Amino acid sequence: MKLPNAKSVLSVFIALALSVTPYGAPTAQETVATVEHDVLGLGGITPVGQWEADNKESRYDVTLCGDGTQLCAELVWIRPKDINRRNKQYLNTYVVYEAERSRPAEWRGDINVYGTTYSGSVKIINQNKLLLTGCLFILCETFELNRRKNPDGSRV
Repeated sequence: MKLPNAKSVLSVFIALALSVTPYGAPTAQETVATVEHDVLGLGGITPVGQWEADNKESRYDVTLCGDGTQLCAELVWIRPKDINRRNKQYLNTYVVYEAERSRPAEWRGDINVYGTTYSGSVKIINQNKLLLTGCLFILCETFELNRRKNPDGSRV
């Protein structure tokens, strides 16, 4: 059986098990908008929202779930020209479910893609960019996700 190319699998399912470390501060507007909802204690920096792979092939809704400190990521969109029978079954399903917070600003967990379990991490580069690393055995790939915004600049 031929395994799928790790990069193509991970680019479609970029919302890997998560580890978040903030780098940089949010803008004043972002801080005011999020400080009331700063349940993570990160000064308004949050992974919660809708994120798009930098190659624009997929989008994910990232939420706090479980006990309110765990992370979940749901694949909510695949670029229409990239949809196929294999990846379509993962639309509107959690690809990460209840990733555990392992440090004040870190989550770790697993993701199941095509029946294969990957482990990985996500680091917040700034309020609008996540850096994700996913590994299968010793093979690791790193990708960027960008926060989706409405036309008025507010977060999706």
